[in-house]
Amino acid sequence: MLQDGEQVTVDAKNGVVYQGDLAEQFNSEKESTERGYVEYYAPTATRVMMNLGDPELADKYATLPVDGIGLMREEFLWTTYIHDHPLYLIETGHPEKVVDMLADGIAKVARAIAPRPMVLRFSDFKSGEYRNLTGGDKYEPHEPADLLGWRGASRYYDPKYIEAFKLELAAVKKVRQEFQLKNLNVMIPFVRTVAEADKVTKLMAAADLHRGPDFKVYMMVEIPSNIILADQFNKYVDGYSIGSNDLAMLILGCDRNNDTVATSLMNVILW
Repeated sequence: MLQDGEQVTVDAKNGVVYQGDLAEQFNSEKESTERGYVEYYAPTATRVMMNLGDPELADKYATLPVDGIGLMREEFLWTTYIHDHPLYLIETGHPEKVVDMLADGIAKVARAIAPRPMVLRFSDFKSGEYRNLTGGDKYEPHEPADLLGWRGASRYYDPKYIEAFKLELAAVKKVRQEFQLKNLNVMIPFVRTVAEADKVTKLMAAADLHRGPDFKVYMMVEIPSNIILADQFNKYVDGYSIGSNDLAMLILGCDRNNDTVATSLMNVILW
């Protein structure tokens, strides 16, 4: 209820009433818009986060009125900058290529969006996609349904892949500690069991990446067990992102790469 003498600012365009006299702020926003800068947008009660694919577009999209980047898929960094299988680079004596190129790509995005937060999802290539990277055929199994196979968290602690995952962790550590970009947070994809969450977060801790007020660890909810056992997963993560495609696939028991059943799956997702 307004009181006599109380000053407010009415944003008639967006239907918002602010306490106090904000005329000067609104005028400066208008001048910025006329010079070609971002238009003023009313704040929202829900934080609006952006998904970003191509890291080269980070500077362009950083001017959008978003509260941060809610999902940056690490796979795009591999296909944009690295192109080689991580185990191939380790075997050929160039593990630093993974760390340096991942760190540079992550930092490009983190700097552009700072001080707003960004969330990097660790690698979630399927075996067929990893095999397409240079040298990948030597290290990858041939899985007829690789969406249900060796992917996400199950790779990270596997003795056959753990050294590659440690390079991802080293890149994150470099961005946060060497580059001092503390707005970087991470997300773990395709976690089948609570035990997997425990194993992966222990690997992170061993790499000096500890959950805290300025470093959040999220989990992609793609598997029914993530929902059923959410109270147990809560011990290891700060929040969740819904991966609706894989979640619908696993609830319905359909391989979304199988054209015979994928149509019915997509009908459910679109509905």
